[in-house]
Amino acid sequence: MKKVLFVTGNQRKVWEAQDVLKEFDVQVEGWELDVVEIQSHDALEIGLAKAEAAFAAAERPLVVCDHFWSIPALGGFPGGYMADMNGWFTPQDFLRLMEGQTDRTIIMTDVVVYIDETGTKPFVSKHPAKVTDEAHGKFPVPCAQVIMFDGQTKTFAELVDEDKQIHDMSNSAWRKFGQWYSQQK
Repeated sequence: MKKVLFVTGNQRKVWEAQDVLKEFDVQVEGWELDVVEIQSHDALEIGLAKAEAAFAAAERPLVVCDHFWSIPALGGFPGGYMADMNGWFTPQDFLRLMEGQTDRTIIMTDVVVYIDETGTKPFVSKHPAKVTDEAHGKFPVPCAQVIMFDGQTKTFAELVDEDKQIHDMSNSAWRKFGQWYSQQK
């Protein structure tokens, strides 16, 4: 069994990685490390900078993950600022932002970056979703209560409440990483 160190303080992200990577016989060890994340309108730039900062502090091979959210009807808002938005907004605030919008699409860009002494290896995937008309679920992350990924019949929050993956992981950045990492020596 291979192992990978995953730098995150988010236990839900650790569970998601473990759930996907078990298929590749990769064990995930979560490790909380305070890493300053840059602000950018480029999802990959954020992920690469986060990996480099974590590697500089940890001085050992590791992986990071970042989610970047884009609402086309709002010019790509909130981008890399979703964590901040969840601290400031309620689910109803997110719904008010979408009032009058006919296109309720929101796209999550999933970025996983592996880094070691030889460099970085990024994995990126995009997951389309919609902002719902009303909030559902108890998971206490405001945007989660109003986002439903394509192919799902429940919000992100409702699926987390049921300990399920929030979207189809068959083309996720974690799956792409697992396919690659399981083939490395």
